[in-house]
Amino acid sequence: PLNKSLLPIFIVITVLIAFIEGNFQQKLQALKSKFFLIAISLYLLHIVGMLYTTNHKAGMFDVEQKLSLLILPLIFFSATSTNKIHSQKILKRFVLGCVLAGIICLANAAYKYYISGDIGSLLYTQFSPIMHTSYFAMYLCFAIILILFNESFVYHLAFKIIAVLFLILPIVLSSSKSGLFSLGLILLAKFIYEVLNKKSYLKVLVFSSLLIASAISIYFVFPKVFERVSEMKEALTSSKSEINTSTSRIAIWKIATNIISKNTILGVGTGDVKDAFISEYQKLTIREFTEKKLNAHNQYLQTFVALGLPGILSLLVLLSTIVHFTWYNKMLDGTILTVIIAFNLLFESMLETQAGVVFISFFLMFYLSLAIKNVRIKNLNIAP
Repeated sequence: PLNKSLLPIFIVITVLIAFIEGNFQQKLQALKSKFFLIAISLYLLHIVGMLYTTNHKAGMFDVEQKLSLLILPLIFFSATSTNKIHSQKILKRFVLGCVLAGIICLANAAYKYYISGDIGSLLYTQFSPIMHTSYFAMYLCFAIILILFNESFVYHLAFKIIAVLFLILPIVLSSSKSGLFSLGLILLAKFIYEVLNKKSYLKVLVFSSLLIASAISIYFVFPKVFERVSEMKEALTSSKSEINTSTSRIAIWKIATNIISKNTILGVGTGDVKDAFISEYQKLTIREFTEKKLNAHNQYLQTFVALGLPGILSLLVLLSTIVHFTWYNKMLDGTILTVIIAFNLLFESMLETQAGVVFISFFLMFYLSLAIKNVRIKNLNIAP
């Protein structure tokens, strides 16, 4: 979460280490799995999409941008030494990174507010100098998922509450609507889990009281945060909404469905997605959309436009497979993360940016590979 420009360097280093490590025969054997094929199928379809695209330059950029969808499954599925201790270290370092990123953003916002006296300097795009707020909020939501649902992660209740309340603050200040809804889904899942599975009524009562008190405080201190949620409600219920991020998304989604209706089977090709949208924007004389070259702001529609039915089915099968196996292996943090990612893909084309594609491919492959290995171990243990 601290510096996305370093991610390609770390990925290259990881690939080099995996190569130096050796054990090639064992690694190749591990890759002979239908689940590995499911994991890389979306990337392979982008390669196939290059065969019928006309904008090869844009296509090559897209294939390069999404290279994590191939490299990270290769690394995780071929790993022979990953165990529970290694996995916990990875997750704990991610949470530490989120905490440090939150501190940096809060300090930056406080300094801007001290200089300008403008409350707007604490919110939305001005709050996060690190990355777009939608991605930052999703990262922070995952950190909260780990604290709340990974049983071996944090043991002390007081520390859990403090950590969660701290991470909620930058999510709220980022004013990401998808982030706020994701946070609500996570907390709701936690309440249901505590009541149904653990019968922890007192814990739920204490935590709920703290959250309600925090929400009321935020409402009075930062009312603009809730205005963005009201803006979305207005966009969904009124036919005369003002132009804003919510109404723009709805307009783009309608345009995307129109493109899909003409290219349902194979899509327009890997490199022609942006051109297809710009062409529609020009036909409708939507100057702002044309100048900004806006994508679908919905990964399902974006993938459908690019790759047609095979692409959208590949994405849905991948997400469903991860939910199934993480749930089966009682990896509740992985299940909820996948659901939250699936939810966020409704509002952003997150596989079109480095901040989205690396995070999503890293942690989805992390959980899927662990879950599949756990299933294999269970099957070996019960075999006669």
